[in-house]
Order: sequence, then structure tokens, then C-alpha cells
Amino acid sequence: MIFKMHTPQHKEVSQYIKEIWYISQNGEDVLGMNPKMIPGGYYHMVINLGSPHFYMDRNGKSFSPKASHINAKQNEYVTIQRKGHVEIMGIVFRPYGLYALVNMPVSELVGTVQNMEELIGNRIGELEEQLASVTGIQEKFMLLERRLHEWISIDKPIKEEIRFAVDMIVKHKGSVSLKQVQEYVNLSERSLERYFKAYTGISPKQFSDIHRLQFALDLMRDNSDKLVNHALFAGYYDQAHFNRSFTKMVGSTPKEYLTSRNLLSDLYKK
Repeated sequence: MIFKMHTPQHKEVSQYIKEIWYISQNGEDVLGMNPKMIPGGYYHMVINLGSPHFYMDRNGKSFSPKASHINAKQNEYVTIQRKGHVEIMGIVFRPYGLYALVNMPVSELVGTVQNMEELIGNRIGELEEQLASVTGIQEKFMLLERRLHEWISIDKPIKEEIRFAVDMIVKHKGSVSLKQVQEYVNLSERSLERYFKAYTGISPKQFSDIHRLQFALDLMRDNSDKLVNHALFAGYYDQAHFNRSFTKMVGSTPKEYLTSRNLLSDLYKK
């Protein structure tokens, strides 16, 4: 398996995109490894340069997207079903970053697996061909970043109040009252929710819940013992509250997750 990460160099790109990744696996390495994409508060745009794959939600419903697509399911996990050769590039948008590319309320996309052709047109197909023709991984990264730099719109900048609200929730790992966030950014409850949904696709409460869970996941990875302590430290009322939230978003109990996680599941949780 080959796995590489790239941090965008252009300031105009890095303010909207956290990182770009590349992964390649042979068919035999893929067997039995179906990673989960767990809600992380970040949107992943996937450019699949290898064999087709599809997603399956918690109810068993499958989605077969085109090569370039975005997973906008922020309230529950999906499982990635793969076979054949894997070669995938992924763009991890900052919580409000996708808005700068699609230039529409992100709330209209949430809960879907959306083909990028429907959002940005035929230019995505041209990019797929260009990426497939380049052999070096670093060259692929630089080509992709150049195209993103061309495509990202700065005509409608993200409201600073929402940037500040996102940063505050992330900094406090989801354990901050929404009243404090409202006071910090000087927005009413209604205005904060409206703008937050437009730019991030979800409400401040949902975003906080996701980051609280991600903090608990980080604690579990560092020390798998004393799960109840991790739950309380992450801001859950008790172990039962933690287990309910965890099972809904991850699709397994905390103990089951610790025995089944792999590099790809950790990657997709970013």
C-alpha cells in the first residue's frame, strides 16, 4: 500500500482545504478491508482513479457514484465496498471550505453522496484524465492543487463570524455551549444557525456533537482502557449516553470499533 499526504501551498487553497491525500492498493490487499467513513465535520471529495467502488449506509442502501464525488453524509457513517485496484485521491475540505467550491448552500447537499459533475460540470472529467496521465504522486498533488486554486471562488467570502464559530467549537472539542458561541461571534441563535448551515451544511449543535465524538475517538486510540472515563472527559453525561451517540455515528460499540479499525477508517474520519 502507498499512502501520501499533501498540505496545500497556496494560501487561497489552504484556507478552504485542510489536506489532500493519495492512496494506492493492489487488489489482494483490498479483500476484507471495507473502511467506514465516520462523520468528522470535514467533507471529503474523492477522485477515484482505480476500480469502481460503492458506499453502503447503515440501512444497507448502496450508492454507486461516478469517479469524482463528495460524501456529504455528516450524521451517520457509510461503509466503502471496494474491489480490484485502488487508486484514490481525496480532498479534505475545512468545515466551511466546500462552500467556496460549489458556491451554494452546503445544507442542500447534506445526507447525500453527490457526483462532482453535477456540481461543477465537465471540468471534473478533464481533471480525471489529466491526473490519470501523470505518474508521479507529487505531480498529481501539484496538478490537483492548481486546479483547485483556479476553481475556488473568493467572490463570496465566508463570513468571519462563522469561521470564528467553527474554530471555537473545534478548539473546545465540541464541549462549549452554543450560548457562548453566540456571544463570542455576536450573532443571534437564529442567525448563527442559518449561516452555519449554509456554510457547513449542519447546525452548530450537530457540529459540536461530531467533534465531541471525534475527541472521544482520539482518547480511545491513545488508551483503550477505561472507556467510561474517556466518555465523561469528552463531555458525555455517562457511558450509556456515549454508547448511544457512538453507535449511531460509527455503527458499532466502542469496543467493537477498537478491534476493527484500520488505517483507512482513521483516514476517512478526518
